[in-house]
Order: sequence, then C-alpha cells, then structure tokens
Amino acid sequence: ITVREKSEDFYIPLEFAPEIVRFDPNFTILAKVTFSKPTPLLMAQLEDESDVIGRILAIHGLSKNKSQKTIDALKLSLNEDSFHGVRMQAADALKSIHTHEALGALLSSAQQSDARVRLRVQSAIGGFYNPDALESAIKSIEEESNPLIINTAIRSLGGYGSDGIASILLEFLSKPSYRNAHTETAITAMEKQDDPAFIMPILETLMERKGQF
Repeated sequence: ITVREKSEDFYIPLEFAPEIVRFDPNFTILAKVTFSKPTPLLMAQLEDESDVIGRILAIHGLSKNKSQKTIDALKLSLNEDSFHGVRMQAADALKSIHTHEALGALLSSAQQSDARVRLRVQSAIGGFYNPDALESAIKSIEEESNPLIINTAIRSLGGYGSDGIASILLEFLSKPSYRNAHTETAITAMEKQDDPAFIMPILETLMERKGQF
C-alpha cells in the first residue's frame, strides 16, 4: 500500500475475519500510531509468543478494559509470560484498571522470581489505598531482601496513619542502608503523613548523620 494523500482510506478484502492485525509490525515507520482494536484481537495478540512488542501493545490496549476476562488475561501474562518486560507492563495495566479485582490479581502475583517484576508488582500494589495493599507492603518490608523493593513498600506507607506505621517509619529512619536509601525513603513517607510528631526524629537523625547524606 502506498500512501499518497494526507488522508486516505484503504480496504483489504479477506476470506475470513482476522485473528491478529498489526500495523507496521517491524517498526519501520517513524510515527506515533493510534490503532484501536476490539478486545478479541487484543487477546489474541497478547497470546502471540512470537511478538514481544505486540504483546506489550496489547496490554496497553487492554488496560482500559475493566472486565474480569481482561483482568484474568493480564494476571496470566504477569505470571507466565516469557519476557520480564511484558510481565512488568501487565502489572502496570492492572494498577491502571484499579478495581478490587485488579488488586486481587496483583496481590496473588506478588511472589515473582524476577526482582524487576517483583518491584513493579509492589509498586502497583502501593498505588491502591486498601487494607490488603497495606498488609502486602508490611509483609514485603518484613520478608523482602531487595532494598529497592523494601523502599517501594516503605514509600507506600505514607498514605496510612497508625502507631504501627509510625513505628516502622521510625525504625527505617535510623536503620543503616546503602547511601542511606532507607532513611531517605522513610522521610519521604513521613512527609506524606504530615504529622509534626516526626519533626524531631528527622532533625535528630540529620544532625547525628549529617556527614553521611
């Protein structure tokens, strides 16, 4: 097909309804393309193991669909896709859908062997204000060994107020970590809480360890 005019329509006859339609699948055209497709085509594209970019684009398209069937498909990709980048995009899509069912899919998928995916799932869970999301964050703080994931969980505590949350933030305020990352993250969460009770602990920490920051 050759495009000669500013705006043109093309019609391509087919013997059967297509299962997958991909515009410029090899990305040879320098362009930003908006290509809306019905859910069955997106679902088929999501299952195509030979097309990584196609699966990512399918996830972007499905992120606007809040149906249980879509959530189930994204959960399957999050847990079983062969490429970690696709699994990360699936976590982001479930966060974007932002329903109770989407949160449930994320919570049941938190145990990821790839730390990059685990980090993205924890970040997605942290985008929900929900008792189950809070419980997941605390569990991650207690059991996780990756400091980046721990910091992501700590950061998500900023939206919750209780004595238990305050004690966790105060613990990490003084806890040694590489480049004081835990301390800085705890301060960020304390700032979100807007509680003056944190002022003196923060000041004392900064004075005692001012040469370390």
